[in-house]
Amino acid sequence: MRACKTLVLISTLSSVSLAGATANALDESNPLLCAASKVIVCSEGGACITGTPEEADLPRFVSVDLARQQISSAWPADKRKISRISSTQALEDRIILQGVDTDVPWSATVDKETGKLVATQSRKDISFTVFGACMPR
Repeated sequence: MRACKTLVLISTLSSVSLAGATANALDESNPLLCAASKVIVCSEGGACITGTPEEADLPRFVSVDLARQQISSAWPADKRKISRISSTQALEDRIILQGVDTDVPWSATVDKETGKLVATQSRKDISFTVFGACMPR
């Protein structure tokens, strides 16, 4: 479960505005450091819980290496997880990342100007949405 949640986090990062620091800097050639600030977990029945990454057993920080097509969590070595990015699309205003960790699909969008991040993960009967921000590493 932790491995799948790591990808959701990419999702997921601090709500600090990074517009000045990231303008023209977030693109597919630069590694990113992303921080999650808020996680929303919803069940099939419609009940949702909002909390911190730690409350959802997610890492607060992840490193996104677009050149290597991988995301790694900033957990201690015994909990560290590396996940493959299967699709990257650089649009004019955002970068879209997608992948499947084990059998769980995930998707993340990073705004190139502000660094704001939204990541989602869907399972058979539960979904995770992570909010945060990314900056060049």
